[in-house]
Amino acid sequence: MTSERFNELLSDCKPSNLKKGVKAIKELYRFSVPIICKFIDKRYKQNIGMDIAHDFIVAIPYRNISYTVKTPTAWLRAVADNMAKNYFKRDSRQRGAHLTAVDQPPQIDPFDKAVYLECLANIQKLDPESCHIVTKCYIEGYSSEEVGAQLQMKSGTVRQKCARSLKKLRDM
Repeated sequence: MTSERFNELLSDCKPSNLKKGVKAIKELYRFSVPIICKFIDKRYKQNIGMDIAHDFIVAIPYRNISYTVKTPTAWLRAVADNMAKNYFKRDSRQRGAHLTAVDQPPQIDPFDKAVYLECLANIQKLDPESCHIVTKCYIEGYSSEEVGAQLQMKSGTVRQKCARSLKKLRDM
C-alpha cells in the first residue's frame, strides 16, 4: 500500500463520512491486522496481537491520527507498540483479578480475636515511635496529616514510617 493511499484511508475513517468510512476501515483492517498481529506476537512473545489490532481499528474513527513516518508499515508498528505498552499497563492494574482461589493467599477474618491479638502483639514489638504511628494510623484511623500534627512531623515522614513499619510487620 502506498503512503498516499494510506493517508487517504486514514482521513476517510471519520464518523461524519459513514459510507466512505466503512469501506476505508475494511481496507485498513485487511492491510493492518496481519502486520500488527505478526509484529506484536513476535515482539512480546504473547498472543495479544489480535487484541491490539482490534483496539487499533476501533480507535481509528475517533482519534485525530497524524501519519508522519515514511512507510505505513513502520507507522503501524510504532502505533501498535504504543498500544501494546498501554495494554500491559492496563493489565498490570488488574493482574490479581484473574487468579483462582488456589493462587490467592488465604483470607484472614479481620474480626478473629486471635488474629487481632497476634497483630497487636507484633505491633508492640516495633520500636516505640513506629508502634505509636501504626497504632494511630491503622487502629485508631487517623490520617497521616493528623498524626504528623500530633507528633510534630511532616505527613510524608509519617507515611514513610508507616510503610517501613508495615514491611517489618510482614516479615515477622
